[in-house]
Amino acid sequence: YVFASLRDNMTGAPVATAPDSHHIAVAWIQQLGRGSGQWYKGEVKYLESTNNGTDWMADSSMGTPIKITNYGADNWASYTTPQTDITTVYDYNNNLHIFWVTGNYPTTSWNPISLWHWDRNSGKTSLVDQTSLNYATWTTWNKPINKMTIAVAKDSVNYLWVCYSKQTDADTSALGISNGHIIVKASSNSGRTWGPEVPITTTNTPGCAPGN
Repeated sequence: YVFASLRDNMTGAPVATAPDSHHIAVAWIQQLGRGSGQWYKGEVKYLESTNNGTDWMADSSMGTPIKITNYGADNWASYTTPQTDITTVYDYNNNLHIFWVTGNYPTTSWNPISLWHWDRNSGKTSLVDQTSLNYATWTTWNKPINKMTIAVAKDSVNYLWVCYSKQTDADTSALGISNGHIIVKASSNSGRTWGPEVPITTTNTPGCAPGN
């Protein structure tokens, strides 16, 4: 079966399976427009099965995608739009969590770049982190917040950790490209709020040769 095709302009398709149930989900960004080599209109969607995808196979269909964002509600007047990075995970209460990154188009800087979290149980979205580059640039398809990885604690609190790469103007190479640092943030309330960022890499190398 096929739940989307290349002509649908989808980016990302992370799959999550629940640790204590038969839930499985796939999430993606449905891209609706592109300009200057970048996606600038998109919505976050997902599909979920409660029986390890057996219903998907039996019906030869994955059903109707569920849209969790509404960036186009103002007819794209603000152009806040998801980019290419998206990931998803279940916690130990079968709650589905989805993380994605947005930027503002058509500003050349895409500022601000924001990392967002959504969970199915609350249906609410929270801001995890945000950054802006005013002088430095970044490499193609890697916005200044990117490459998220999620972990969940098996305890009564269901702590969430998100690890990602973040870039700022404070640390750039000799070519003016921002050097990324690995950041971790945690939440003790299913992503409603997030604690302070904890840098995993703390070695700044301003003015370094590209690639070093």
